Amino acid sequence: MSYIVYIDESGDEGFKDSSSQYFGFGAIIIKKENDLKLPRLQKRILGEISQSKSKPLRNIHFASLKHEQRKYICDSFVREKLPIRAFVVISDKSKISDQLTKEFDQEKFKLFNYLARHLLERISWFVRDHRDNANETAEVIFSNRKQLKLEKVQEYFDSLKNNSSCKIEWSAFGQVRVVNHDQLAGLQFADVFATSFRHYAFEGLKLGVDTGYARALKPFLYKRNGLVENYGLKTRGINSEFLHQETKEMLVKDFEFTFKNQKG
Repeated sequence: MSYIVYIDESGDEGFKDSSSQYFGFGAIIIKKENDLKLPRLQKRILGEISQSKSKPLRNIHFASLKHEQRKYICDSFVREKLPIRAFVVISDKSKISDQLTKEFDQEKFKLFNYLARHLLERISWFVRDHRDNANETAEVIFSNRKQLKLEKVQEYFDSLKNNSSCKIEWSAFGQVRVVNHDQLAGLQFADVFATSFRHYAFEGLKLGVDTGYARALKPFLYKRNGLVENYGLKTRGINSEFLHQETKEMLVKDFEFTFKNQKG
């Protein structure tokens, strides 16, 4: 293994009134030789943002922190020049067709798998284009915050290998694991990206969105052919007409989105 990929989700897959409007993933990839930098930085960050020095925070749960703490984390990534690339995939569930909504609602993890496929496609392209030789692969680690079962992940992967529409470069991946969110700094850093985009920049809170975290994290997003759109940041079924104005401005001005091949 030459790379390690950490993947975390944000939002939920449900279609109830109480469910999140958006669901998506955040992922980071790092060279295995640099992986120890993640827990070291995590420890320093937790020491700085903990309000009680006698009982410091033990893990990063981005959404549960205060604005100043979240900003400090994003700024720390930039300041430390963290040697990672990041990927975000987001779907607006309210714009999914009635037929697909019924299918996603009836079959557990179907929406999860659908979006994970788009995420893994982009990660596999990165590995293929950046590895030194064809034998180098990436270990993939999913967060286990929703009791995801490894055999179900592997079963889904196997079903895709004979799917001609799937663009995953399978030679890019090696071992796949599911690990609890609190056990690995990499999963908590993936949460930073997933939550910064899905929760704050797209869905927002009652008083609107906060795109500051996403803008700060922009330098880490995967670019291909100079583009972030459809590579480092992939949106599915999102109609630009229904986005928060601040979110749309961020995508167009900061991320150079053209919304080609997207609804709206």
